[in-house]
Amino acid sequence: MKRTSKYFVLGILLVMGISLGYALISSTLTINGTASVKSNTFSVIWSKVEDETITGSVGKEIISPATISADKTTINFSVKLDKPGDAYQFKAYRKNAGSIDATLDSTNPVEVVGMYDLGTTTLKYDKIFLSILDPTQTSNPNTNIYHNLTLAPDLLANKENYVVVKLEYTDDLEASDLLAENLTLDLSIKLNYVQKK
Repeated sequence: MKRTSKYFVLGILLVMGISLGYALISSTLTINGTASVKSNTFSVIWSKVEDETITGSVGKEIISPATISADKTTINFSVKLDKPGDAYQFKAYRKNAGSIDATLDSTNPVEVVGMYDLGTTTLKYDKIFLSILDPTQTSNPNTNIYHNLTLAPDLLANKENYVVVKLEYTDDLEASDLLAENLTLDLSIKLNYVQKK
């Protein structure tokens, strides 16, 4: 029995010795750090509308001139284009009022709603042309015969620039192209901005 307790004590001493030896040859690596995150804002708005231009007979038929909504994300206007050659245009200033650079969404930069029959690509009337032109741009990948959209994609923080919005009833038509009855186009043009990466 003395022998068994001797082995038992020896075993305990051996385990304690291995534990102590392991503790002496081990180490711990630690990473400590502090991160500060700056507050930012993302705000792309319409800041002002100016230089309304009226061509043809439309001068007497402006129902509501271009105005900016209270939240500054929408421009509303209402106009009658009575005769071929009538046009209405204005300058719309877009502003990045935030601290983060913005760019037009590459997958869906601009949506034009209201020129086509609902759910189709059939034009309601192919003699009305819509253009949104950015004077800083010379070429445009988003052009088709019915709407011409030239927009610089980037809008840097605290910067502003304008686009020219024009709605025109073309005068390049035949008698057969004239409408037999009145048509109302409820247009919506959406510029979809995201954070520039």
